[in-house]
Amino acid sequence: MAALPDNLELLRQAFEIYDHDGDGMLRIDEFKHVLMKIYTQMKADEADRLAHDSDLNKDQMIDFDEFSAALGPTLGKQTPTPTRTPLTGTTLQRWYTSSSMDSADCMDDELRACFQAFDTNNDGLISRAELKRVMFRLGDDLSEAELNDMMNEADANRDGYIDFDEFKRLC
Repeated sequence: MAALPDNLELLRQAFEIYDHDGDGMLRIDEFKHVLMKIYTQMKADEADRLAHDSDLNKDQMIDFDEFSAALGPTLGKQTPTPTRTPLTGTTLQRWYTSSSMDSADCMDDELRACFQAFDTNNDGLISRAELKRVMFRLGDDLSEAELNDMMNEADANRDGYIDFDEFKRLC
């Protein structure tokens, strides 16, 4: 099994997944959404406060530097609260790989977050184009044959899309 990327690379990959238009920026509301996916028990007002506090230049956008400044320096050093457990390399790896989960609910939350990262138009389905685009952003420029193989493996009902149940079945 290949080694997982280091923490900074995991942060970069997480950022790129949510940077749907590839402009290197997340809107404040998008970053709030990311925070609530990483910290599944975080309340909306806490995520909103953290997102706004992370916008260091107050342009209502989060670039990778602000993203990594918000999440990277505190790896393993945060004080746990009822809604925010420490962000560690292990937490990032679990979020990134959707594996090593302790409970079915937690796994469902993590899988749903991962699924939503691929479902860029939020229609509840992953299309071929969405799969190809997200995989490209993750550094894997799929050939048509590779894309066909992935779709054939995942799309159990052969409707041309991957729904959440099909996605979940892969894990």
